[in-house]
Amino acid sequence: MLLVNPPFAAISTPSLALGLLKAELEREGVACDVLYLNVLFAQMVGWSAYGVVERSSALLAGEQMFARDLFGDRIPPDHEYEREVLRGIEPKVRQDLRHLRAHVPSFLDNCLERIPWDAYDVVGFSSVFEQNVPGLSLARRVKERFPRSVVVFGGANCEGVMGLSLHRCFPFVDYVCTGEADVAFPRLVRRLAEGRPVDGLRGIVSRRGGASFDAGPPERVVDLDALPYPDFADYFDILERTGAPSRLDRHVVLETARGCWWGEKAQCTFCGLNGQGIAFRAKSPERAVAEILHLVDAYRPRYVRTVDNMMAPGYYAAFLPRLAEAKPGADVFYEVRPTLSRQEIDALARARVTSVQAGIESLSTHVLKLMRKGTTSLRNVEFLKQCRRAGIYVDWNLLFGFPGERVEDYEGSLALASLITHLQAPASVGEIRLDRFSPNFEQAEELGFSNVRPWSLFRYVYPFDRKTLMDLVYYFDCDRRESFDDRGYRDRLVEQVSGWRARSDRLLAWRANGSLIVDDSRPAGLARRTVLKGVDADVYECCDTRRTLAQVRAWLGEKRGRTPSTARLRQRLDDLVAKRLMVEEHGWYLSLALLGGEVAGVLRAAGRD
Repeated sequence: MLLVNPPFAAISTPSLALGLLKAELEREGVACDVLYLNVLFAQMVGWSAYGVVERSSALLAGEQMFARDLFGDRIPPDHEYEREVLRGIEPKVRQDLRHLRAHVPSFLDNCLERIPWDAYDVVGFSSVFEQNVPGLSLARRVKERFPRSVVVFGGANCEGVMGLSLHRCFPFVDYVCTGEADVAFPRLVRRLAEGRPVDGLRGIVSRRGGASFDAGPPERVVDLDALPYPDFADYFDILERTGAPSRLDRHVVLETARGCWWGEKAQCTFCGLNGQGIAFRAKSPERAVAEILHLVDAYRPRYVRTVDNMMAPGYYAAFLPRLAEAKPGADVFYEVRPTLSRQEIDALARARVTSVQAGIESLSTHVLKLMRKGTTSLRNVEFLKQCRRAGIYVDWNLLFGFPGERVEDYEGSLALASLITHLQAPASVGEIRLDRFSPNFEQAEELGFSNVRPWSLFRYVYPFDRKTLMDLVYYFDCDRRESFDDRGYRDRLVEQVSGWRARSDRLLAWRANGSLIVDDSRPAGLARRTVLKGVDADVYECCDTRRTLAQVRAWLGEKRGRTPSTARLRQRLDDLVAKRLMVEEHGWYLSLALLGGEVAGVLRAAGRD
């Protein structure tokens, strides 16, 4: 049994899906190898050049450069793709993409000649993101040279109707796994080995009378604790044999949950990541900690990356303290919601969760409602602030293009963004695209979209008609039912985020001689240093987390024994907002500066106190 990870899977981590399938097969007595062709291609073309595809995902370049081998002249010529798609792309990127494309034929030839395909009865290809056409190109060659080899495809590009369509379009693919393959794929392998019929196996597309036959959705794993630990030995072996750069070494990936508990309640309108498996399931905290410790002990990674769509709600109290106590010996990444409390963020930091991806997506509460995010702009800012204080890196994006947006949403986002340049900037800012399985796709008319059609760039990848592509691909173009004039604000937002990423501003506050000293280097700041005294200093500290006026008044009463009048307190809060040291939304106030004694220590060490 051979499992193949084609280009352009990321080379910085092993394949979790293939690692799990290998472990499951070998647990059942089936010998299995995993071949990381993405790493071999990166070695051929150069490690840095390989990464240009990952950094240019909006170009479909990884798929396009292999499409010529698969379809020949049935797709537009390369020079047309360069003229229409790469126009305006920086010269170094275009040069790297040409370099990669030039190596495709020799790479495929070498794979066919040097890999003992005939030693394996079944060859399974993983297909996620831009792996589809590279995998299909090689699979076609393998099937032509070794017709007795059984070719199987699976992965996110094969889920649901996409898997059925892929099977119909490519007759050299014998079987397709159409969703979670933990149960279906080992059953397929067993039935093939025993010579038993396959065409009724749930989760598998096969041929019946020459036509593609889908036996229905796969059986999903309910008890995730029953899964084996993933086996990544092949990945680390090939990294060593190819002399991969040290920056790629010692990263592992795992899952502690599947599905999305938030999406079960209110799926974000633009998100289709869970496909047909949105039902949330989590490993027990004990199993999750044990698996992380196992992977760290087995592979000595510097970094552990979980692929959960969302950390389980109960993990903050039941899992993170166990992980902190176990001292995993590696930094950890998780996806989380931006509604976490300060205490939950601190629990992440204590467990060495040093980076997170958070569903922030916007700095406009109105747009967040359009997305069904279940948060507000102020809560997003508070999350960014508390993560910066705790030393946790936040990977987040700013999205726009939702029907129902208003000019005021952009004006407010620009104003708020100018005040928080001391916090983590978004990694990207851009317009949404319709993804399969998302509410925007499934309920397009209801949510304000029309004329949904395959993403235009697919014409450079597949020679199929619109109807076929509607079933085969994951990304789509569309029109908005109502036109919207953003008055140039979108361009201004993109420009502002670009400048934000290039800055390293600070907004720090610490106690000194009974006063609160605020040090400010933001361009939007009104004073380089502000001294807050008495009630103002107390109010500012109180609003380190979001507070209403009533909460601030109650807090002051406990601290001072007496409080200013409601009108006077509101004036103090509004004055701090006017000084751009605090923000307010719908009666909630939040101090923007990072507070605490540890901040003063940082300043003294830097000679700025």
